[in-house]
Amino acid sequence: LAESNEIANLSRDTARRLEQGHPDAAAEGFIDYWSGSGTWRRIPQNRKLDLLKAIAKIRLDFAAISNDGGGLAEYKKLTLPVLLTAGDTGAQPGRRVAELLARALPNGSLQILEGGGHMAPVVDAERVNGIIDGHLRAHSAAQTD
Repeated sequence: LAESNEIANLSRDTARRLEQGHPDAAAEGFIDYWSGSGTWRRIPQNRKLDLLKAIAKIRLDFAAISNDGGGLAEYKKLTLPVLLTAGDTGAQPGRRVAELLARALPNGSLQILEGGGHMAPVVDAERVNGIIDGHLRAHSAAQTD
């Protein structure tokens, strides 16, 4: 899959930059991949410091994802209602994962956020929170019936 290759390349590039002692370059590559070229340069310096503290953990996140051997079949065991969200703009591997999970989960659904990207929960929190709230309300009402 092209999406898998994209993520593998991002993982390798991020790890290489960290190993070479360039956390700024690692963070810039990672943030710009998910949020668009030039995003890192527009982030205020105080926010960049927080992101730089977290960038080393990204390597561990990539390792956890690549070592998950269960596959989609494991998700078929989850019967609770699951709402997945994905944006229709920007890097699309996250959307592809959401689509695959929505099909694999017995009670999974997918909400595509028009105009949203990977970082919609941060940059469009009000809209995303409204979608989550609707899902929780619908399923909490179903539990009390």
